[in-house]
Amino acid sequence: LCPQTALYAAVSFSLAAGTSASVDVTTTRADGHRSAVAAVNVQRSLPVGEGWGYRVRATSDEQYQAGVVRAGPFGRYALDVASLRGEAAARAEISGGIGTLGGVVFAARPIVDSFGIVRVDGVSGVRVYQNGNPVGMTDGDGVIVLTQLYPYIRNRITIDDTALPINIALTG
Repeated sequence: LCPQTALYAAVSFSLAAGTSASVDVTTTRADGHRSAVAAVNVQRSLPVGEGWGYRVRATSDEQYQAGVVRAGPFGRYALDVASLRGEAAARAEISGGIGTLGGVVFAARPIVDSFGIVRVDGVSGVRVYQNGNPVGMTDGDGVIVLTQLYPYIRNRITIDDTALPINIALTG
């Protein structure tokens, strides 16, 4: 059995809402040999609703990784590329869900734990929020599918009622 010692240190900081950067260092000692690898990471988290996310990583031992992901109304689309000492690889992914609820058949982003539908009496363009985060706007039929609801707990779903015509009655 060969004794080995490893030390890892990292510093992370926020650049903007949903965007962060970090620097980390890993040192390892085994069999009388010592190695150290430093890395820089920048990432933007994918929002709860529609939008973009990305991540970039570069290390001192010639590892490079980059990825971008788009959450659209009908699916999630991702592209990742990586390189290690000149050897490159790429991966693309498309994921989504198909369901039906309340007479509405839909294609949507992946259904994670639970889902629901917000219906605003045929009014398109009404902004919808889940737990205070924007998740999208109603379509031409006044419908939006929410695919990332929390199961077994109350989800706070709200709409921007300033986009509604004055003759619309709201019910719960």
